[in-house]
Amino acid sequence: MKSVLLGMSGGVDSSVAAALLKQEGYQVIGITMVLIPNNEEETVKDAKTVADFLGIEHRVLHLEEEFRNKVILPFIDSYQEGSTPNPCILCNEHFKFGAMYQYAKENGIDYLATGHYVSMKDGLLEKNTSLKDQSYFLYRIDPDVLPNLVFPLARFQSKEEIREKARELGLPVASKKDSEEICFVPNKDYVSFLKKNGTKEIP
Repeated sequence: MKSVLLGMSGGVDSSVAAALLKQEGYQVIGITMVLIPNNEEETVKDAKTVADFLGIEHRVLHLEEEFRNKVILPFIDSYQEGSTPNPCILCNEHFKFGAMYQYAKENGIDYLATGHYVSMKDGLLEKNTSLKDQSYFLYRIDPDVLPNLVFPLARFQSKEEIREKARELGLPVASKKDSEEICFVPNKDYVSFLKKNGTKEIP
C-alpha cells in the first residue's frame, strides 16, 4: 500500500481530500502545521476530529518561527516598500511543498497531497478547469517535487461541489466556513496587524 502525507487544515477541502485518498487505497497520514504562535488548539482540533472520523493517522508539525521568518516578515517588508504581497505563494513554496515534502522524505512516505484545486499531466502542473483553479499559487515549487504530488480535488469544479461531497461523506466539517483570505491577519485588519508588528507608516 502506497503512503501519502496530506496537509490537513481542518477545512472542507483537505478533509474531502483525506476521504478520497483513503477510498483510493492510500495509507493516509494527515499532518497539520502550526504556523501561528498560541494557535495550536484552534488549528489542530478540526483536523484531528476529521482524522479520527476517517480512521487515519494524524500528526502535528510546529513551524511557528520559520513561518514568521519566511512569510510574515517578507509580507510586512512588502507593505513597507509599497508593493502588494502574496504570502500564500511563499507559504506554498516553503511550507506546504517545502517543509511538508521534506518531512515526507525523512519519514519514508511515498507521496505528498494537499487540498489545492490543481491538475497535473505527465508530471507537470496544468491549469485546472475549476472556477477555483489554484495552479498559479504553485509556480515557485521545486520541479523535483512535482512527481511526488497528488491532488485529489483536481476533478471538482467549485467549492459547493466539494461541500456536497463532504455532506455525502458525512464529514463533521461539511458546513465549516472558509478560512480567512490571509490566515495570520485577524479579521482582515491589515492596518492593526502592521502597526502591531512595528510598521509606523502604512502606504
